[in-house]
Amino acid sequence: MHSMEKYYTWEANKKVEIRKSTDLDEIAHLTVPHIFKEAAHKYGNKPALVFMDNGQQKKVTFVEYYHQVRTVAKAFLKLGLQRYHSVCILSSNSAPWIYSNLAAIMAGGISCGIYSSNSPEACLHCLRISDANIVIVENENQLQKILKVQNQAPKLKIIVQIRETPRHDSVLSWKELIEIGSNESDETLNEIIETLQPNECSTLLFTSGTTGLPKAVMLSHDNLIFKAKLTEITLQMKNNNRRVLLYLPLSHVASQVFDLYKGLVAGVCIYIADDRALKDTIIDNLRTARPTEFLAVPRIWEKIKEYIDVYIRTSSLSINEKNYNISDDHLRNRLYDDQLCSKIKEMIGLNECKLFKSGAAPISPDVKSFFLRFDIPLAEVFGMTETSGSFISPAGLTPELLIHGCGKPAPTMKVKIHQPNENNIGELCVFGRQIFMGYLKNPKSTKAAFDDEGYFRTGDLARCNHDSVYTITGRIKELLITSGGENVSPALIELEVKNELPIVSHAVVVGDRKKYLSLLITLKTNRNSETGLPTNELSSDLKYWYKYLGCDYQHVSEILQHRPTEVYQAIQEGISRVNAKAISSAQRIQKFTILPRDFSTMTGELGPTSKLLRNVIYEKYGSEIDRMYTN
Repeated sequence: MHSMEKYYTWEANKKVEIRKSTDLDEIAHLTVPHIFKEAAHKYGNKPALVFMDNGQQKKVTFVEYYHQVRTVAKAFLKLGLQRYHSVCILSSNSAPWIYSNLAAIMAGGISCGIYSSNSPEACLHCLRISDANIVIVENENQLQKILKVQNQAPKLKIIVQIRETPRHDSVLSWKELIEIGSNESDETLNEIIETLQPNECSTLLFTSGTTGLPKAVMLSHDNLIFKAKLTEITLQMKNNNRRVLLYLPLSHVASQVFDLYKGLVAGVCIYIADDRALKDTIIDNLRTARPTEFLAVPRIWEKIKEYIDVYIRTSSLSINEKNYNISDDHLRNRLYDDQLCSKIKEMIGLNECKLFKSGAAPISPDVKSFFLRFDIPLAEVFGMTETSGSFISPAGLTPELLIHGCGKPAPTMKVKIHQPNENNIGELCVFGRQIFMGYLKNPKSTKAAFDDEGYFRTGDLARCNHDSVYTITGRIKELLITSGGENVSPALIELEVKNELPIVSHAVVVGDRKKYLSLLITLKTNRNSETGLPTNELSSDLKYWYKYLGCDYQHVSEILQHRPTEVYQAIQEGISRVNAKAISSAQRIQKFTILPRDFSTMTGELGPTSKLLRNVIYEKYGSEIDRMYTN
């Protein structure tokens, strides 16, 4: 065996050697059930989970939480869950999701979250690669996906439905599952818990699958517990009444580490948001939870910014337009007065929050500047599923670096830039205890993910300045190579476009193997209150912008049909300002096209955390792209 192969595997029943790089690696090696039992003992009757149940707010203490998970674990064993086989969970966030996740691990199986937006075929991929014995589905709609493919999943034994009464005799209700577990003794479960090891696989999380089928990332007990403990050591938060808002999908690593395992490690209470939080109820949920720490993807911070914009423009606050629109670099980070900052924080539900994070995708410096002036310093963190969440954060940075840099590596991570170019940009490679075990049943991708020194090759491009601050500049797989041979990272250009043009919801730079760059644009629109899908109606929040231009149209279709000069000229002027900042002529945008509708997860252009799925976009809007190069 190659000396570095001890650190990774592609088999669910294999153990790996836990990496060590610094003194902080002396944090004890623990399993998930061990830390859970400790939490139940330490935090006892403190609230662990808060959620709405039949219109009433329900609170679950740490002791109740622990016993409920044990009950579900015993039911899983009774129903035939085998060691190193999975329990797949196809549901939006809920208490049963959390119980099932921890119960699968406690019973010696593997938890495997499936995004609720997955197609039946995508669900089948998850079932087969994880050797699923049990599937937990949310409702009849999700059940139908599994019923369509269950005959192709040979290891599947039972389906459990959380909501509604199952209409199929072979499907158990959640209530029936609890009854089964309640009638089982603790003996078998206790014996299994004693055999679990920190360096075994506990959880499968899937990559976004932007260039093929999603890969199943294997995270060990130690990956998850160590990362959660490390975060607590770094933050040193003393508040005994800490709260987080769980609204990002639990199938994503950010929710697993920032919410779920932080709760077990530090006694943090988890408020479970309603199903619409990512669509349009985030402010309502924040006001209910009043979190003491909050992690959001850039699209959520942008929505909150728009909400504040509208509030200020339509209220009688003592703030004039000139002051509100400060753009001078010297003044842009100046705080508003304490009274205004407090009022805004109270309004958006962040008045008790001490930690504000942004992750999962790049965020605009202008958005960070905006929030900083309201005393909301956004800490942009960088990480991946394969690194058990973030490993670069801006802790301790000045406001200027906070806005324009990404941050410094975690104290337990060794970082290097592989083959830097003349601008000191190269592939970011990392080594540390939070690096994943490997890709399940995928030896080729697993081996390719690590270099000869055991460093994980992130696939991200980065540069490091003299203060050891790392800035992520793009993804290697997203690089565009023009016909002139110049490499272009689209993400930073797209951010600049959104900075310059408030009406733009999404911008996608295209131009691979072309003579010049072009741009696909979607305009911000209102969402359907029932489906959450983007509508044809231009965003109510930005009517002032169109009015300022002298445009009276209310719909995207009218903009495309009439092509109002004032709107197209304003967009072109914004693009020209972006082009003025370009480091070379090859980085300038020559043409743009406005698409007829905004992107969404439901229509396929965005992943579960609102990340652009570029291959889907290129294929779906291929004719629009072609026209920019043929006309």
